[in-house]
Amino acid sequence: MKTSLPIAFVMILLVACNASNTDPIKQPAQQASTVSVIEPMEGLEIKPREFKISADQPSTINLPNGGRISFPDNAFVDAHGKPVSGTVTIEWQEFHSLTDIMLSGIPMRYDSAGVNNQFVSGGMFTIDGNQNGNPIELAKGKEAKVELATYDEQRQFNFYALNEQTGDWSYKKTALSTPNPNAETATSSNEKGAQQKEGAPIFLNVAAATDSIPALAGKDIVGWNVSRSQVPKKLQKTIAQSHWDARITKQTANGYELQLSNKGTTLKLNAQPVTMDDALANTSVVEERTAERWSNLLAFQQQEKEADMIRTASIPGFGTYNWDIIHQREAPIAFTLDLNLPDGHKIDEAQIYHVCPDEKSIVRYTEGDFDEFSFDPKKGNCIVAVMPDKSIYTVSDKQFDAARKKGGEREFTFDMQSRKDRFTSGNKLGRLVEELI
Repeated sequence: MKTSLPIAFVMILLVACNASNTDPIKQPAQQASTVSVIEPMEGLEIKPREFKISADQPSTINLPNGGRISFPDNAFVDAHGKPVSGTVTIEWQEFHSLTDIMLSGIPMRYDSAGVNNQFVSGGMFTIDGNQNGNPIELAKGKEAKVELATYDEQRQFNFYALNEQTGDWSYKKTALSTPNPNAETATSSNEKGAQQKEGAPIFLNVAAATDSIPALAGKDIVGWNVSRSQVPKKLQKTIAQSHWDARITKQTANGYELQLSNKGTTLKLNAQPVTMDDALANTSVVEERTAERWSNLLAFQQQEKEADMIRTASIPGFGTYNWDIIHQREAPIAFTLDLNLPDGHKIDEAQIYHVCPDEKSIVRYTEGDFDEFSFDPKKGNCIVAVMPDKSIYTVSDKQFDAARKKGGEREFTFDMQSRKDRFTSGNKLGRLVEELI
């Protein structure tokens, strides 16, 4: 198993909820007191943004990242189904990073016919509304058009809606993303920066089997450098942010031919391995190259950054929605998870998360789910447990090595390690994962 330096990705892998055929979204306004499956981390709740709009006239909310929310005229009714006029408040939250998703409390387990599937999310949002504190809903036959900014270059995603009472996701449609018309300034700035660094290679944090290659066997390879000129121009800004399946096809005069595959796209690039020793000797360079990707993955509510692409859907009601594509692990190790917490803490008091940046995933587990635990042994993994007092206990990727060696064991126990700090802000997750992977 390779040891990773700080790594980051824009796409976020979600293990989401059961895709049922029931209509999603929240219950009608008159049933708003029904218990919701969404359970934000207490004390670290993400506050929604609020926007005032007219209930009588067509209205559009322009978001700083290039997204938009549009409503037709006479779009709202109150809890009794009566038309609403005047000014209403729209509450909006969007989630793009692992940190956002962790703190949102939105359930992310997906089970179809007893099989766990995984999703790569292109963005998730929750939308609600009220008038003077009284709940409102979209009127029958009215829809809101949501143009969600996305930081994921993958174009085709499925659109799902969450039933907030059952935790089930229902499939709505499949659609392609479109360019963000408001991102021209940001794109031009990024291209200018790339031109200034044309001579710097692109660092790819991908894992490729090396045991059969004598010159590489036993080396602790943390990634690969490829020259920018080899990469198609349309991929130069995103190749390092995307998930690639990688394998070495041959040795070349100055490195190795690395074949990368991702959703129908295949590249063959001449690459040079970067070992842990190389990285440590040049840590500042590695950190500079990965800083933007790291912040995209784990940034807390980074809603001001303009996105290059937009995903558009019309929704018939308020609620929680997600853009996803299915991803399945090729050869996971599965077992019943057992966690030993020190200091007399009880495991059922903890909020437990399995984090795998290589998959862009964060999955919340409860003790009742421990018999469904699985992980990819070829990728970096860690477990983070947060107690009610925000104290932190962890399992590092190094601790996963024992589970990798035992393979098919039916049960595996991890001794969780106590951390001196506490989970006091949304920015904590990035620093934790950096240390644990």
